[in-house]
Amino acid sequence: RRVLFRSAVSQWDAVLPGLLPRFKKRLADTGTGVFVGRSETTPVLAYVMAGDSAPVCWYGRPPTAQLQHPSLDLASLPSALAAMYTGLHDGFKQATAFENGFPASTELFPVSRYGSIDEFEISGDRIPDLDTLIPVFFDWAGASICVELGDADSRAGWQWSETSLRPYGDLWEMVDNWILSMLGQP
Repeated sequence: RRVLFRSAVSQWDAVLPGLLPRFKKRLADTGTGVFVGRSETTPVLAYVMAGDSAPVCWYGRPPTAQLQHPSLDLASLPSALAAMYTGLHDGFKQATAFENGFPASTELFPVSRYGSIDEFEISGDRIPDLDTLIPVFFDWAGASICVELGDADSRAGWQWSETSLRPYGDLWEMVDNWILSMLGQP
């Protein structure tokens, strides 16, 4: 099993070099198994790790060969995020919660679906385009980390919680922190 975890961490390192270091360390240090399973429609790869009080399972769908979406231009997704969807998993979630983690690429949507710019309290010195701002990672409480489509090299993100939008310098640092928090480690 440890060989499978080393292989899994190696794949995460190859696809997302230098990103999510705390999650990858936790995966390498506390991983107890990697399993192939099946959801209702697709196979999944499940990663089981030691949690604070019980094992924790995260699962991902197979990577997508090509990012396609009926209403979003996913070709303009930041490149590291596109690499995750095409090189690791098309969605990556914790098994015990409904809406969390990275949604599948077909589940992505613009923030504008939930209101106009006038309905949001926006921090920071600029206003994002809500039609190109998409949530890419959800926590258990319904808050999300969003990215703006258009800049392939961007690592900037926005935290969206109810009607509040707040800029964040490095979305990957924020995702790393949220994953560890969801694993019970601050």
